[in-house]
Amino acid sequence: MKLTEEKKARIEAHFRENFALRGELGASLSIWEHGREVLSLADGWMDRKKGRPWTVKTPVLVWSCTKPVASACVLHALARGGLVAAQAAPGHDLDKELVARVRCSVDDLLDSRPLEWVRRNA
Repeated sequence: MKLTEEKKARIEAHFRENFALRGELGASLSIWEHGREVLSLADGWMDRKKGRPWTVKTPVLVWSCTKPVASACVLHALARGGLVAAQAAPGHDLDKELVARVRCSVDDLLDSRPLEWVRRNA
């Protein structure tokens, strides 16, 4: 897949939207293609007082980086299988009693707080 200028612009628009609409404090995004960085974005603040700007050099904890990668892998696997994320998810082991009472979509499972979602919607 080639990251075209149009795709880069759409990604950057979504990145900026995350700050404007969702209150993101600070974030970075780096996309690599064939061993070369093709897009690098960073914006926001490292602290709530907005005293230290977030840059491409801002250190990030590893677990903050794994959710998007895991989600992308799942979405890729779903696409290869002809499925979409809004379809009902097959049984999973989050909490069998709660899951038995609620139908979860793959979107819900990709949420960073699936057990909270299940408890809230059970």
